[in-house]
Amino acid sequence: MNVLFESIKRTIARMKQMRKPVEFFEYELEEQFIKSSGPGGQNANKRDTCVRLVHKPTGVSVKCSNTRHQEINRREAREMLSKALDEHINGDCSLTNLKTLELREKKAKKSAKSRKKYNNNSTNTTDNQPGSTTNKEGFTDQGSPTTE
Repeated sequence: MNVLFESIKRTIARMKQMRKPVEFFEYELEEQFIKSSGPGGQNANKRDTCVRLVHKPTGVSVKCSNTRHQEINRREAREMLSKALDEHINGDCSLTNLKTLELREKKAKKSAKSRKKYNNNSTNTTDNQPGSTTNKEGFTDQGSPTTE
C-alpha cells in the first residue's frame, strides 16, 4: 500500500515542478460593470455591482456578483480569474487539481489505515446489538446457533 502512496507523492511533486506561474496585467483585462440580479434589494437593482472580467489574450472570462459592493466584487473577480487562468494554462497541474489530488491521497491513506485497524482476522465479529458477538461458526457467546 505504501508503494501506491509514494507514487502519488512523486506524481504530485512532478506536477508541481511542471506548473507555469500565472500572471496577468491590468492592461490585459477588459472590465465591465453590470447590474446584478438576485438578493441585495434596491442597491443591486439600481447600481452596477456585478463585475465581468475578460482576459484578452486567452479569452477567459469570469463574472462576480457575490456581494452588494462593487469593490469587493472586483477583488473577488480577480481571484476567480486567477484560478480560471491557472486551470486554462496548467490544466492537470493547476493548484485546484493538485489540492484535489492531495485530499484524495489523504483520504485514501485514512481509509487504508481504518481498514487495517478494523479488518484484522479475529475469530469474533460483533453484531449490531450491544454485548452480542458471533464467532465464525455462527454461534453466539451462549453457544446457541444464530438465526440470520
